[in-house]
Amino acid sequence: MKTFITRSAIKNLVITVALYIGIIILSVLTLVLLPVRMMPYVQSPLVAIVTMAPGSSSTEVETDISKPIEQRMTVLDGVRFIRSSSQQATHLHVHTQ
Repeated sequence: MKTFITRSAIKNLVITVALYIGIIILSVLTLVLLPVRMMPYVQSPLVAIVTMAPGSSSTEVETDISKPIEQRMTVLDGVRFIRSSSQQATHLHVHTQ
């Protein structure tokens, strides 16, 4: 037993096909024209640098690793301040504008 919608679709085949083609065209246009922002641009004001120096003392880490990295980071544009802590690993935090 056929329902009303099925009988109408079979009886008016041209309208049914035109409707389906219209839906497909609108779907493609929507897919192309609407922007999808899964990964928006975010400007982070903080850069963290972590270096590992197993077996080195905190003094060696500071003089051999932390200070050279700090000196190179200070010449970059937009750096407000640099904070570092030297233990077994060096942690540098660079704050930008």
